[in-house]
Amino acid sequence: SDEDLARAAIEDILKDFKNPTEESLAPYLDGQDTSTFDEYGIDAYEFFCNCFKRLDYTVNDVAVDGDTATASLTITNVDLTAVVDEVTTEFGNDPDSFMEGIDLSADDAINQLMQVFFDKIYEKIDTTDQFVTNDVTVTLTKVDGEWVMDDSCIDDLVSAMYGGIEL
Repeated sequence: SDEDLARAAIEDILKDFKNPTEESLAPYLDGQDTSTFDEYGIDAYEFFCNCFKRLDYTVNDVAVDGDTATASLTITNVDLTAVVDEVTTEFGNDPDSFMEGIDLSADDAINQLMQVFFDKIYEKIDTTDQFVTNDVTVTLTKVDGEWVMDDSCIDDLVSAMYGGIEL
């Protein structure tokens, strides 16, 4: 049925993020601006895989009306705002622990520091018990027989997938 096909289209997308790999995320990141990551020597795929590795979701109700479908989703992920806040606080309280082993006179000292910062974020993502659950409604349109998620709902979905962090 159209309801099943629309549900499957949503599930296909969310499965790619729930089990993130460079391969599964590549279609979504292709053409995205990752220059900030590149500038600091951070692997964008490593970042996204870490952010989504504890993601969970439920596709609740799917309602179809002709070539339009609406689906309510429940998205749960690590509270990334809390994770970043904790690491930032740790850095502010004990910057020396972040700089241990970094040659501050090296040309790439900032990159080394950023790598330590991100490694601490990844560690917190692995160990935190703070999660956020968000309900999101997405719309899909049937295009050439395929259900495609509308661009208008992408921001809300992505925000929920990032644990509600302000992007």
